[in-house]
Amino acid sequence: TNGEVCFESNVLPIFIASCARSGCHDATTREEDLVLDTYTHIVREGIVPGDAEESKLYKVLFETGEDQM
Repeated sequence: TNGEVCFESNVLPIFIASCARSGCHDATTREEDLVLDTYTHIVREGIVPGDAEESKLYKVLFETGEDQM
């Protein structure tokens, strides 16, 4: 490959394995009403394609205190 990242094969599996689990952010239990199981749900919840620093989900990964994911 030429270093490009494919959402479906490179990024979505990380969300599925780490976030879209029971008791977290799956469609059934969705903590804080946040579902992270598809591209549509993830983008709707604060991902700015190509701009991680402006992406809400990226920011909360590095928060501390109550805002920390």
